[in-house]
Amino acid sequence: ETREERTAREQHMRYPGKLICVEKQAGLDHNMILVSDTANNRVLVINEETMTFERIGNGKIGLVDGNYGEAQFHHPHGLCHVFRENQHFIYLCDSKNHAIREINLTTKEVLTVIGTGEKGFDKEGNKSPETQRLSSPWDIVAVNRDTLIFAMAGTH
Repeated sequence: ETREERTAREQHMRYPGKLICVEKQAGLDHNMILVSDTANNRVLVINEETMTFERIGNGKIGLVDGNYGEAQFHHPHGLCHVFRENQHFIYLCDSKNHAIREINLTTKEVLTVIGTGEKGFDKEGNKSPETQRLSSPWDIVAVNRDTLIFAMAGTH
């Protein structure tokens, strides 16, 4: 059994939704692969060099901010990376929580940045991030360090 096979077996992923690769750069000491482990309600951060991994989220369904072990998600999907203010952030589509979550790779904290946790039907937007209801955000891209674009599956 190879190291990669052992890592995959130990992770027990269920419906991995999306993945991104983040190259070693200022503030990161190794290449990493991030996988939204959708049905396990967590994100896996895999160190590409050692093939070890770290879990973000405790696996319970919920909309809870906090450190990696406290955070809770509900069917995480799309991910993107942003380097801003000398810190690395992952933005995550938390689809069934109808929210965009910010994962700070530097402080190892998770924060809800857009969405209320309730499904919305607003196709216009332009509300404050704390009051804007989303509808199943599915994938996300960073246009630059200050602008995110995300697709919502729930409004078609």
